[in-house]
Amino acid sequence: MKNFGKLTPSEEIAEIPGLQVGTTEDGEPIFEAGQKVRVIIYRTAAGVDIVDAAKVDPHPFYIAVKDDGLIVSMTDDIEQSQIEGFDVIGIDHDYGFTFGPGGNVYGKKWTGLGIESAAPSADDVIAERDRRLQLGFEYDFADERGKHHIGTSEADMRRWMDEVTPLAQAFINANQPGGQIYIATNTGQVTVTASEWQLILIASASFRQPLYQASFALQAMNPIPGDYKDDKYWLNNP
Repeated sequence: MKNFGKLTPSEEIAEIPGLQVGTTEDGEPIFEAGQKVRVIIYRTAAGVDIVDAAKVDPHPFYIAVKDDGLIVSMTDDIEQSQIEGFDVIGIDHDYGFTFGPGGNVYGKKWTGLGIESAAPSADDVIAERDRRLQLGFEYDFADERGKHHIGTSEADMRRWMDEVTPLAQAFINANQPGGQIYIATNTGQVTVTASEWQLILIASASFRQPLYQASFALQAMNPIPGDYKDDKYWLNNP
């Protein structure tokens, strides 16, 4: 393993030799005029061209990492690992990870000894919570209507809160708790009363609140466990 340090770009002038356009009577080659071009050379922390440095100390793979070790690039060609501002490290193994289109190494962490999955973030936990919140829950009317799966996707919640809940509350405010409301659950169409809708909202709390409780507990862990998606952390919710 070799840490070449953070690469710094340096603009330099390179001379490109002209092409041979013929020969003299004595058989000596004749070249057209060369060209001078501006090129960007990426230099190591020691001030050496990274390509030259890698020739002196070659490795099968090269990674570019942030200060916290997160990997932003991996390649087997040093020419493809010239990235400004990141530590470029030559490593001897790919540790079972892949790179390039569809590669799974990006966002993983270099520990100094190997590559491992980075610890999940609070945002990861929130994303899993939101996924679970949208799965819906079962509600039993305890009559001929039977059990219905109440959808809780973002679209469902918008309709429940924008349409059904205000209407149910209006019936209750008018002292009409038996006012009927027609809804469509994930199971099918059904009629509920204003007071029944309040019971459904209460039932939703039994589904939703444990998910929030579990997510808060996970976010408070340091580090957040890698298997944070496991049901054991979510009070056995789906």
